[in-house]
Amino acid sequence: SLASVFLHLMRDWSELCEHVISVQYTPVLRELKELLPRGGQVLLPGAGLGRLAMMLAAEGFQVEANDASRLFLTFADYILNRAPRSGTMLFPLAHVFSENWGHAQQYTQITVPTIAPESLVNLNGTRPPLLIVPGDFVK
Repeated sequence: SLASVFLHLMRDWSELCEHVISVQYTPVLRELKELLPRGGQVLLPGAGLGRLAMMLAAEGFQVEANDASRLFLTFADYILNRAPRSGTMLFPLAHVFSENWGHAQQYTQITVPTIAPESLVNLNGTRPPLLIVPGDFVK
């Protein structure tokens, strides 16, 4: 749903939730770098809005990111390829009427992306392969 996209934009691409990146995605990077110190191929199911995929590509991995949600893939494409350098202002909690401490929290303003995705993947002027594929894993 669009509500989920807004919450994921806040989590993955806003400065407000940068702490989430350090406790969720950074340990994944660290573990993969230990297991595959020279890079390698990584399949990333449930890639969402592509933040972890970009971080993996920045570390030299060849990444195939997959997500079943066409909506998420559309927003991932926007963030990774089309978002203005200055970012886009959003109010991601404006639609949330529960789990807020007050009205001020409900109208929290963020700008996404706070870090330009292309700045994550600058390795000697070449861009590591990152492929985003729609679909789900079905037997």
